[in-house]
Amino acid sequence: MIESGAFDGCSAQVSLPPQGESRKPYLIMRHALSNCYDHSPNMAHFNASMSPMSRPRGVLKIDIKGDVLIEEGAFRNNQRLMEFTTDLDNHAYKAVDGVLYTADGQTLIAFPTVRKGEIFNIPDTVTRIADFAFSGSNISHINIPESVKEIGEGAFENSNITAIDFPPSISCIPRRVCKDCAMLALVTLPPETASIGDLAFAATALTQVDVPHSVTHIGKNAFFNRNNDNLDINLNGFTGSTTGIAQLSFQINNNK
Repeated sequence: MIESGAFDGCSAQVSLPPQGESRKPYLIMRHALSNCYDHSPNMAHFNASMSPMSRPRGVLKIDIKGDVLIEEGAFRNNQRLMEFTTDLDNHAYKAVDGVLYTADGQTLIAFPTVRKGEIFNIPDTVTRIADFAFSGSNISHINIPESVKEIGEGAFENSNITAIDFPPSISCIPRRVCKDCAMLALVTLPPETASIGDLAFAATALTQVDVPHSVTHIGKNAFFNRNNDNLDINLNGFTGSTTGIAQLSFQINNNK
C-alpha cells in the first residue's frame, strides 16, 4: 500500500506496484502521488525501498501492473504526468492514449498533466469524472459529453482550462471543481443546476456568471476571488443566502 501523501511533492518514474512488492491487492491511496513537480532533468525508476530524502525527483510515467486499486485523487495536481500505461494482468483499469480509465471505460480516473493542446474530448463511454482527474493539467478546453452524469471534487482544479460548458446531465456542481483555474474566463452552467459547491469557482478569471433559476444552494466562497472586484453574478431569483459569494465588491444581480 502507498499511503496518502507518501510521495507528495515527489518526482520520479513510477511503477505500481513497486518492484518486489507482492501483496495483493496493492492500494494507492488518495493524494499518494500528488503535487509532483519537475525539479531535475534526470529521470530515474521509482524504488519503494529508497528513503524519502534520496528518492529521485520527477514523475513522468505511471505504469499500472497487476492487482492494483487506486483511490480517486491519488495523482492530484501531479504536474509531471506524461502518460499512464497498464498491463494485461491488471483488470481494474485501462489506459487509452495515456489517459487512465476504469476497465469498463465509465470513469475517467486521471489525465496526463504534461500533455498540452487546445481540446480534449472525453469519450461518450464516460459517466463519471473522478475527483481531481484533470487537476494541474495543461489542456485549455475539455469537451464533456452528456453521458457524464457526475463530476468529482476538484476535477479541474488548478488546470489551464479557459472555458467550461457543463452538459445538461450535470445537476450538482461539486466543491473545488474549478478552483485556482487562473485562466478560466467562461463558465456555462446547466439550466437544471441544483447546487454549486464550496469554492467551486474560487480564484479564477471569471468576470460574469449566470446562475440558473433552478439553483437552491450556493456553497461557501463559491466565486471568491481576491483579484477580481468586477465579477458580475446574475442570480436569476435565487432565494438562498449570498454570504458565501459576496465576500468582496462583487456586483450581484438578483432578478426575482
